[in-house]
Amino acid sequence: MKKYIMSPAALSRVRKTMFILFVCFVAAGCRNSRSSETIDYAAQYASEKFWYQAKEAVDTAKVDLFYLISTETSSSMQGRKELFNAQLTDEELRPMYDEMSFMEDHLADSLNFFAPYYHQFTMNAIKQPAEVYQAAYEAARDEVFAAFDYYMEHLNGGRRFALAGFSQGAMLTLDLLKHMTDEQYSRLVGAYMLGYRISREDLANPHVRPAKDADETGVAISYNSVTADTAVWPLVSEGAATCINPLNWRTDTTPARLLYNNDTVTVAVDTNLWVLKVKGVNPGEFYMKGYAPMGNLHRADLFFYLGRLQENLKHRAYQVNGK
Repeated sequence: MKKYIMSPAALSRVRKTMFILFVCFVAAGCRNSRSSETIDYAAQYASEKFWYQAKEAVDTAKVDLFYLISTETSSSMQGRKELFNAQLTDEELRPMYDEMSFMEDHLADSLNFFAPYYHQFTMNAIKQPAEVYQAAYEAARDEVFAAFDYYMEHLNGGRRFALAGFSQGAMLTLDLLKHMTDEQYSRLVGAYMLGYRISREDLANPHVRPAKDADETGVAISYNSVTADTAVWPLVSEGAATCINPLNWRTDTTPARLLYNNDTVTVAVDTNLWVLKVKGVNPGEFYMKGYAPMGNLHRADLFFYLGRLQENLKHRAYQVNGK
Protein backbone atom coordinates (compact mmCIF):
# COMPACT_ATOMS: atom_id res chain seq x y z
CA MET A 1 0.00 0.00 0.00
CA LYS A 2 1.34 3.42 -0.96
CA LYS A 3 1.36 5.98 1.85
CA TYR A 4 0.24 9.56 1.19
CA ILE A 5 1.63 12.24 3.48
CA MET A 6 0.17 15.63 4.30
CA SER A 7 2.94 18.03 5.32
CA PRO A 8 2.62 19.80 8.71
CA ALA A 9 2.44 23.19 6.97
CA ALA A 10 -0.27 22.03 4.59
CA LEU A 11 -2.15 20.37 7.43
CA SER A 12 -2.07 23.57 9.47
CA ARG A 13 -3.41 25.66 6.58
CA VAL A 14 -6.14 23.17 5.78
CA ARG A 15 -7.28 22.71 9.38
CA LYS A 16 -7.42 26.48 9.90
CA THR A 17 -9.53 26.91 6.78
CA MET A 18 -11.79 23.97 7.58
CA PHE A 19 -12.44 25.44 11.02
CA ILE A 20 -13.73 28.55 9.29
CA LEU A 21 -15.82 26.47 6.88
CA PHE A 22 -17.65 24.62 9.64
CA VAL A 23 -18.25 27.28 12.28
CA CYS A 24 -21.99 27.59 12.88
CA PHE A 25 -23.49 30.78 14.29
CA VAL A 26 -26.53 30.51 16.56
CA ALA A 27 -29.51 32.72 15.81
CA ALA A 28 -32.93 32.90 17.47
CA GLY A 29 -36.37 33.99 16.32
CA CYS A 30 -39.52 32.91 14.55
CA ARG A 31 -39.11 30.40 11.72
CA ASN A 32 -40.18 30.48 8.12
CA SER A 33 -39.12 28.32 5.19
CA ARG A 34 -37.77 30.87 2.74
CA SER A 35 -37.96 34.39 1.44
CA SER A 36 -40.84 35.17 -0.91
CA GLU A 37 -38.58 37.43 -2.99
CA THR A 38 -38.62 36.64 -6.72
CA ILE A 39 -35.11 36.49 -8.16
CA ASP A 40 -34.26 37.45 -11.74
CA TYR A 41 -31.54 34.87 -12.31
CA ALA A 42 -30.54 36.14 -15.77
CA ALA A 43 -29.85 39.61 -14.41
CA GLN A 44 -28.28 38.21 -11.26
CA TYR A 45 -25.58 36.18 -12.99
CA ALA A 46 -24.90 38.89 -15.54
CA SER A 47 -23.50 40.83 -12.58
CA GLU A 48 -19.91 40.17 -11.47
CA LYS A 49 -20.91 40.46 -7.82
CA PHE A 50 -22.61 37.05 -8.04
CA TRP A 51 -19.36 35.40 -9.12
CA TYR A 52 -16.17 34.79 -7.23
CA GLN A 53 -13.44 36.85 -8.88
CA ALA A 54 -10.62 34.40 -9.50
CA LYS A 55 -7.01 35.38 -8.84
CA GLU A 56 -5.92 34.24 -12.30
CA ALA A 57 -7.36 35.52 -15.57
CA VAL A 58 -9.08 33.02 -17.84
CA ASP A 59 -6.68 31.18 -20.14
CA THR A 60 -8.55 29.79 -23.15
CA ALA A 61 -6.00 26.97 -23.46
CA LYS A 62 -6.92 25.63 -20.01
CA VAL A 63 -9.75 23.42 -18.77
CA ASP A 64 -12.34 25.07 -16.49
CA LEU A 65 -13.42 24.09 -12.98
CA PHE A 66 -16.98 25.03 -11.95
CA TYR A 67 -17.10 24.79 -8.14
CA LEU A 68 -20.07 24.78 -5.74
CA ILE A 69 -19.49 25.64 -2.08
CA SER A 70 -20.52 23.69 1.00
CA THR A 71 -23.06 24.98 3.55
CA GLU A 72 -21.54 28.17 4.90
CA THR A 73 -24.66 29.66 6.54
CA SER A 74 -26.10 28.40 9.84
CA SER A 75 -29.24 30.54 9.71
CA SER A 76 -30.39 33.66 7.90
CA MET A 77 -32.55 36.27 9.58
CA GLN A 78 -34.97 38.83 8.19
CA GLY A 79 -36.00 40.89 11.18
CA ARG A 80 -37.26 38.33 13.71
CA LYS A 81 -38.06 35.75 11.02
CA GLU A 82 -35.62 32.95 10.26
CA LEU A 83 -35.17 32.05 6.60
CA PHE A 84 -33.78 28.72 5.46
CA ASN A 85 -31.97 30.07 2.43
CA ALA A 86 -29.01 32.43 2.77
CA GLN A 87 -29.72 36.05 1.85
CA LEU A 88 -26.14 36.79 0.72
CA THR A 89 -25.51 39.48 3.29
CA ASP A 90 -21.94 40.68 3.75
CA GLU A 91 -21.67 38.47 6.84
CA GLU A 92 -22.77 35.41 4.85
CA LEU A 93 -20.62 36.21 1.84
CA ARG A 94 -17.34 36.30 3.79
CA PRO A 95 -17.11 32.56 4.55
CA MET A 96 -18.39 31.74 1.07
CA TYR A 97 -15.55 33.78 -0.40
CA ASP A 98 -13.06 32.10 1.96
CA GLU A 99 -14.06 28.63 0.77
CA MET A 100 -13.94 29.65 -2.89
CA SER A 101 -10.52 31.21 -2.47
CA PHE A 102 -9.23 28.16 -0.63
CA MET A 103 -10.50 25.80 -3.31
CA GLU A 104 -9.04 27.89 -6.11
CA ASP A 105 -5.66 27.61 -4.38
CA HIS A 106 -5.89 23.92 -3.45
CA LEU A 107 -7.99 22.23 -6.14
CA ALA A 108 -7.89 24.33 -9.31
CA ASP A 109 -4.20 23.98 -10.08
CA SER A 110 -3.71 24.76 -13.80
CA LEU A 111 -7.47 25.21 -14.37
CA ASN A 112 -9.68 28.26 -14.85
CA PHE A 113 -11.81 28.65 -11.71
CA PHE A 114 -15.49 29.65 -11.66
CA ALA A 115 -17.72 29.69 -8.58
CA PRO A 116 -21.17 31.33 -8.24
CA TYR A 117 -22.64 32.86 -5.11
CA TYR A 118 -26.12 31.47 -4.55
CA HIS A 119 -28.84 31.50 -1.87
CA GLN A 120 -27.79 28.16 -0.42
CA PHE A 121 -29.91 26.30 2.11
CA THR A 122 -28.79 26.86 5.69
CA MET A 123 -27.57 24.38 8.29
CA ASN A 124 -30.79 24.94 10.23
CA ALA A 125 -32.82 23.94 7.17
CA ILE A 126 -31.51 20.39 7.58
CA LYS A 127 -33.35 20.07 10.91
CA GLN A 128 -36.71 21.25 9.59
CA PRO A 129 -39.66 19.10 8.43
CA ALA A 130 -39.02 17.43 5.08
CA GLU A 131 -41.20 19.82 3.09
CA VAL A 132 -39.39 22.87 4.51
CA TYR A 133 -35.95 21.45 3.83
CA GLN A 134 -36.97 20.32 0.34
CA ALA A 135 -38.25 23.80 -0.54
CA ALA A 136 -34.99 25.38 0.62
CA TYR A 137 -32.97 22.80 -1.31
CA GLU A 138 -34.96 23.24 -4.52
CA ALA A 139 -34.57 27.02 -4.35
CA ALA A 140 -30.78 26.61 -4.16
CA ARG A 141 -30.80 23.95 -6.89
CA ASP A 142 -32.78 26.08 -9.35
CA GLU A 143 -30.46 29.01 -8.77
CA VAL A 144 -27.38 26.85 -9.35
CA PHE A 145 -28.93 25.60 -12.59
CA ALA A 146 -29.31 29.23 -13.69
CA ALA A 147 -25.71 30.00 -12.74
CA PHE A 148 -24.44 27.01 -14.70
CA ASP A 149 -26.56 27.90 -17.73
CA TYR A 150 -25.19 31.46 -17.65
CA TYR A 151 -21.64 30.12 -17.31
CA MET A 152 -22.14 27.83 -20.28
CA GLU A 153 -23.61 30.54 -22.51
CA HIS A 154 -21.38 33.47 -21.56
CA LEU A 155 -18.22 32.32 -19.77
CA ASN A 156 -17.20 28.81 -20.85
CA GLY A 157 -16.42 29.51 -24.49
CA GLY A 158 -16.74 25.87 -25.54
CA ARG A 159 -13.88 24.64 -23.35
CA ARG A 160 -13.73 21.33 -21.55
CA PHE A 161 -14.66 21.65 -17.90
CA ALA A 162 -14.93 19.82 -14.58
CA LEU A 163 -17.52 20.10 -11.82
CA ALA A 164 -16.74 19.89 -8.12
CA GLY A 165 -18.61 20.48 -4.90
CA PHE A 166 -18.29 19.64 -1.25
CA SER A 167 -21.24 18.65 0.98
CA GLN A 168 -24.22 20.80 -0.14
CA GLY A 169 -22.15 21.63 -3.19
CA ALA A 170 -21.76 17.91 -3.92
CA MET A 171 -25.52 17.38 -3.78
CA LEU A 172 -25.97 20.19 -6.30
CA THR A 173 -23.15 18.89 -8.48
CA LEU A 174 -25.04 15.61 -8.85
CA ASP A 175 -28.13 17.54 -9.92
CA LEU A 176 -26.05 19.51 -12.43
CA LEU A 177 -24.88 16.28 -14.03
CA LYS A 178 -28.51 15.44 -14.77
CA HIS A 179 -29.34 19.00 -15.82
CA MET A 180 -26.64 19.52 -18.45
CA THR A 181 -27.15 18.82 -22.13
CA ASP A 182 -25.53 15.89 -23.93
CA GLU A 183 -23.23 18.31 -25.76
CA GLN A 184 -22.11 19.84 -22.49
CA TYR A 185 -21.62 16.41 -20.99
CA SER A 186 -19.39 15.42 -23.92
CA ARG A 187 -16.89 18.06 -22.71
CA LEU A 188 -16.98 17.03 -19.04
CA VAL A 189 -13.66 16.03 -17.49
CA GLY A 190 -15.31 14.72 -14.34
CA ALA A 191 -17.73 15.56 -11.54
CA TYR A 192 -16.21 15.48 -8.05
CA MET A 193 -18.95 15.01 -5.45
CA LEU A 194 -16.99 15.23 -2.21
CA GLY A 195 -18.92 13.94 0.80
CA TYR A 196 -22.08 12.80 -0.99
CA ARG A 197 -23.44 9.54 -2.35
CA ILE A 198 -24.63 8.26 -5.71
CA SER A 199 -27.74 6.04 -5.51
CA ARG A 200 -29.01 3.33 -7.87
CA GLU A 201 -31.68 5.78 -9.00
CA ASP A 202 -28.98 8.31 -9.87
CA LEU A 203 -27.11 5.69 -11.90
CA ALA A 204 -30.12 5.34 -14.20
CA ASN A 205 -29.22 8.77 -15.64
CA PRO A 206 -26.80 8.40 -18.59
CA HIS A 207 -24.71 11.33 -17.36
CA VAL A 208 -24.02 9.67 -13.99
CA ARG A 209 -21.22 7.19 -14.65
CA PRO A 210 -19.29 6.23 -11.51
CA ALA A 211 -15.51 6.45 -11.64
CA LYS A 212 -13.73 3.09 -11.61
CA ASP A 213 -10.15 4.28 -11.85
CA ALA A 214 -7.95 7.40 -11.89
CA ASP A 215 -8.05 7.96 -15.64
CA GLU A 216 -11.42 7.93 -17.37
CA THR A 217 -13.15 11.22 -18.10
CA GLY A 218 -16.85 12.09 -17.97
CA VAL A 219 -17.21 10.17 -14.71
CA ALA A 220 -18.59 10.93 -11.24
CA ILE A 221 -16.31 10.71 -8.19
CA SER A 222 -18.24 10.05 -4.98
CA TYR A 223 -17.39 8.97 -1.42
CA ASN A 224 -18.22 9.45 2.28
CA SER A 225 -15.90 8.64 5.19
CA VAL A 226 -16.84 6.91 8.46
CA THR A 227 -15.07 5.03 11.24
CA ALA A 228 -17.86 2.47 11.79
CA ASP A 229 -21.16 1.23 10.36
CA THR A 230 -23.04 3.13 13.05
CA ALA A 231 -21.46 6.41 11.91
CA VAL A 232 -23.18 6.56 8.50
CA TRP A 233 -25.08 9.87 8.14
CA PRO A 234 -28.27 9.21 6.14
CA LEU A 235 -28.41 12.76 4.75
CA VAL A 236 -25.26 12.24 2.70
CA SER A 237 -24.85 8.43 2.50
CA GLU A 238 -28.26 6.76 2.47
CA GLY A 239 -28.80 4.62 -0.61
CA ALA A 240 -25.16 4.74 -1.76
CA ALA A 241 -24.55 2.34 -4.64
CA THR A 242 -20.93 3.17 -5.47
CA CYS A 243 -17.81 4.64 -3.89
CA ILE A 244 -14.19 5.23 -4.87
CA ASN A 245 -11.12 5.64 -2.69
CA PRO A 246 -9.46 8.94 -3.68
CA LEU A 247 -6.12 7.81 -2.26
CA ASN A 248 -5.62 4.83 -4.58
CA TRP A 249 -8.59 5.19 -6.98
CA ARG A 250 -9.87 1.71 -6.24
CA THR A 251 -13.51 0.67 -5.86
CA ASP A 252 -12.73 -2.61 -4.09
CA THR A 253 -11.54 -3.13 -0.52
CA THR A 254 -7.83 -2.51 -1.27
CA PRO A 255 -6.67 -0.14 1.50
CA ALA A 256 -4.51 2.96 1.21
CA ARG A 257 -2.61 4.77 3.93
CA LEU A 258 -2.46 8.44 4.85
CA LEU A 259 -0.16 10.06 7.41
CA TYR A 260 -2.29 12.38 9.57
CA ASN A 261 -1.07 14.07 12.76
CA ASN A 262 1.98 11.76 12.66
CA ASP A 263 -0.31 8.72 12.79
CA THR A 264 -0.96 6.27 9.98
CA VAL A 265 -4.60 6.30 8.86
CA THR A 266 -5.95 3.43 6.77
CA VAL A 267 -8.73 4.07 4.25
CA ALA A 268 -10.64 1.39 2.32
CA VAL A 269 -13.96 1.08 0.50
CA ASP A 270 -16.70 -0.83 2.32
CA THR A 271 -18.49 -2.59 -0.55
CA ASN A 272 -21.57 -3.33 1.57
CA LEU A 273 -22.37 0.24 2.63
CA TRP A 274 -20.39 1.91 -0.19
CA VAL A 275 -18.57 4.29 2.11
CA LEU A 276 -14.91 4.74 3.03
CA LYS A 277 -13.95 3.01 6.29
CA VAL A 278 -11.22 4.96 8.05
CA LYS A 279 -9.08 3.48 10.82
CA GLY A 280 -6.59 5.33 12.98
CA VAL A 281 -8.32 8.66 13.70
CA ASN A 282 -10.04 10.04 16.78
CA PRO A 283 -13.74 10.27 15.77
CA GLY A 284 -14.37 12.98 18.34
CA GLU A 285 -12.12 15.36 16.42
CA PHE A 286 -14.64 15.46 13.58
CA TYR A 287 -17.92 15.18 15.51
CA MET A 288 -20.72 17.35 14.10
CA LYS A 289 -22.89 17.28 17.20
CA GLY A 290 -26.57 17.64 16.46
CA TYR A 291 -26.16 16.69 12.81
CA ALA A 292 -24.11 13.55 12.16
CA PRO A 293 -23.40 10.49 14.35
CA MET A 294 -20.15 10.15 16.28
CA GLY A 295 -17.60 8.54 13.99
CA ASN A 296 -18.87 10.22 10.85
CA LEU A 297 -15.98 12.00 9.11
CA HIS A 298 -17.92 14.33 6.83
CA ARG A 299 -15.75 17.22 7.99
CA ALA A 300 -12.67 15.32 6.78
CA ASP A 301 -14.04 14.38 3.37
CA LEU A 302 -12.37 17.39 1.82
CA PHE A 303 -9.02 17.91 3.52
CA PHE A 304 -8.04 14.26 4.07
CA TYR A 305 -7.90 13.73 0.32
CA LEU A 306 -7.40 17.22 -1.09
CA GLY A 307 -3.88 16.72 -2.41
CA ARG A 308 -4.85 13.55 -4.26
CA LEU A 309 -8.00 15.19 -5.62
CA GLN A 310 -5.98 18.08 -7.01
CA GLU A 311 -3.51 15.69 -8.67
CA ASN A 312 -6.31 13.59 -10.13
CA LEU A 313 -8.31 16.51 -11.46
CA LYS A 314 -5.24 17.84 -13.25
CA HIS A 315 -4.50 14.34 -14.57
CA ARG A 316 -8.00 13.78 -15.96
CA ALA A 317 -8.01 17.25 -17.47
CA TYR A 318 -4.71 17.11 -19.32
CA GLN A 319 -3.75 13.47 -19.82
CA VAL A 320 -3.19 12.22 -23.36
CA ASN A 321 -5.76 9.76 -24.70
CA GLY A 322 -7.69 9.88 -21.44
CA LYS A 323 -11.13 9.24 -22.86
